[in-house]
Amino acid sequence: MKLNHFIKRIFLGVLMLTISACSANVSGGEQALAATEEQPAADQPQAAQPAEGSETQESAILLPKMILVDTSDNTGLTFYDLEGSPISEYKTPGLGFADPTYVHIAGNVSRDPIKTPLIFEIYDPEAALLVNVNDNIYKLVSTPNFFLLKGAPAQPVLAYTRVLLEEDALKSDLIVGNLDTLPNAAPIYTLFDDQTYLALAPLAIFAQNGQPLGIWYTHTAWGIGGDIIYPFNHGLYYYNLSSGENFQYLDDSRNVQGFSQDFTWAASVEFSGSGDFSLTIENLQTGVVVNFPLDPTSDRGVGYAYFSSDNQFVAWLEASGSHMSMEPNYHSRIRVGLTSGGIIEDLDDAHIAQAAGFSLITYMKPVGWLDQQTLLVEVRREDWGQVALVIIDALSGSVSKFAAGKFVGFAYP
Repeated sequence: MKLNHFIKRIFLGVLMLTISACSANVSGGEQALAATEEQPAADQPQAAQPAEGSETQESAILLPKMILVDTSDNTGLTFYDLEGSPISEYKTPGLGFADPTYVHIAGNVSRDPIKTPLIFEIYDPEAALLVNVNDNIYKLVSTPNFFLLKGAPAQPVLAYTRVLLEEDALKSDLIVGNLDTLPNAAPIYTLFDDQTYLALAPLAIFAQNGQPLGIWYTHTAWGIGGDIIYPFNHGLYYYNLSSGENFQYLDDSRNVQGFSQDFTWAASVEFSGSGDFSLTIENLQTGVVVNFPLDPTSDRGVGYAYFSSDNQFVAWLEASGSHMSMEPNYHSRIRVGLTSGGIIEDLDDAHIAQAAGFSLITYMKPVGWLDQQTLLVEVRREDWGQVALVIIDALSGSVSKFAAGKFVGFAYP
């Protein structure tokens, strides 16, 4: 790596950690740090006027039928039903990370869920996306320099990005397709960032009948580490696959932390060394904006926002302190608000630990909704390797255990 590459990476890492310490929010993008992507023309649609092809997902409200969990048995990933009972297990040899950005359930599930294709990323003996169908495993496509993926719920459609350091810039490619087209798919869009080394990251896919029509994406930080809680994202964009047009819905001063299932609501926070780091949600069709003030103790800001499938609720994580201080003082809380305004639940880690029967929670985050009012939360217990899932009723505030293991994804009927 050339010296100027090294200096730029050090600069970005120091900047991100400085913002984390000073602002409480480790997730963002400001104009001065925007990647070198061409801005949309003035006559392109704004948030209140969706781009052609970015329609809301009118087909149906999708509610999970099962949950895919990593139980750390070194064999595979396990399906659980909505009552927390194991159903069946996919074998995933060589799986890189048991994480939603590395795994996609590529279709709807039936009583025998492992007959639904599961796509997952491996690194050894080569970087590749594999497919498991009823425990028959084959390679879908080689993925050198793989970064992350995002799938369309209950469809055999996914987008993934790959990154490569070239000369004085970070090159990231966005690739999209289905099980038939991905093996020969070329990048639909490429970003070169020679300032802050941000990479393309797909957030959601607009697809119908197994065919991708458009990609919602952001620019995200690549190759940094430290006491980071939330993703660093800059702006919200939509790429129309039919026309090849790009549209920017939120500018690079907003860090997207959540997106509704029907593509109408986006949750974001400000990216700045100082300012208001509370959560803001915006309806991209109507332009309605709702803000949720921070808890006074939340000096690490907000992230990981999830909308219920009917868009009535939004849940998020707030945090304070640090895991890396001389005496670790990190604490967090899960809050739930109404998209019409107002916070209805505010549960800190001590309360959730006690209600779930744990002596201590060292980290937690919401991961999605089981139904219109039941929130699923991933928690790490006394030992960081002890991972479990708990559920929170948004109306009553009740907390209960769900299952041991790490959340990997939702399966839909």
